[in-house]
Amino acid sequence: MLLQAAKYVWVPLLVVLMLVAVVVWLALRFDIGATARISVLLVAIAGGLTSAWRVIGPKLRSIEGFLTDPVIQAALDSVVADAITLPPVGVGDPSGWSRFLESAEK
Repeated sequence: MLLQAAKYVWVPLLVVLMLVAVVVWLALRFDIGATARISVLLVAIAGGLTSAWRVIGPKLRSIEGFLTDPVIQAALDSVVADAITLPPVGVGDPSGWSRFLESAEK
């Protein structure tokens, strides 16, 4: 799943980067005023970053969900196991783990 999500990001991202490169090249190639050149470059870069984020954003969200779901589930399993596990009543702890855990919590 992770590789499938990452595989389809590159083609649209390369198209966006190529379009930005063409606009930047055209702005630098032709003799226009300095203000117009700076404006064109800023708009091209901002538009390219926005388009790139719109391409990458959904894929990153799916990858993030794929990576964090097992971690969240493991933490939830641990909390539930601690909540439903009761220590035996009246039975000593020959291993000493309960004293060790009590001293670690302090």
